[in-house]
This record gives sequence, C-alpha cells and structure tokens, in this order.
Amino acid sequence: MEKATTNSLRWEAEELGLRAGRKVDVIDSIDGEENERRRKRSGVVVRLFQHFFQCDMGGYKECFRYNSLLRTEMGEKVRLRGF
Repeated sequence: MEKATTNSLRWEAEELGLRAGRKVDVIDSIDGEENERRRKRSGVVVRLFQHFFQCDMGGYKECFRYNSLLRTEMGEKVRLRGF
C-alpha cells in the first residue's frame, strides 16, 4: 500500500468537497467512536494550506490536519455538513 502524501490527502479532501466557505462539524470523542462523544462544535472553513486547513469556529480560528477529515483517528473527527 502506498503511503499517503500531504498533497494526496489535500486532493482527496477537496474531492470530498472541502473548500473555503464549507461548514464543518468537529466531534471530540474519548475512544474514537462517535457514540462516546464528549463535545461537538461547528465552524466554517476559511483557508486550505498544504498540511492543514483553518476554520473559523465562531470567534476563534482552529486548524485541523486533513487526516482528521479523511481517517478515523483517536480524538477529534471533522465532518463536512450535509454528509
């Protein structure tokens, strides 16, 4: 299996519909599963960078790696609104 590069992760995220102006939900979980949810917050994508994307979370800005959108990781998971 080929190792995912930063550019391929960004391209894959853009194929899913990630772009500036898109609304996202961020779910923080204890065990990586949504059913053990700790907190959910929402924001709007502001900019896409090479290694991460930036969101306006309503008064503050927060950055997320593309992996948090594309892969299931322990901790936080980013979902595009409407999917």
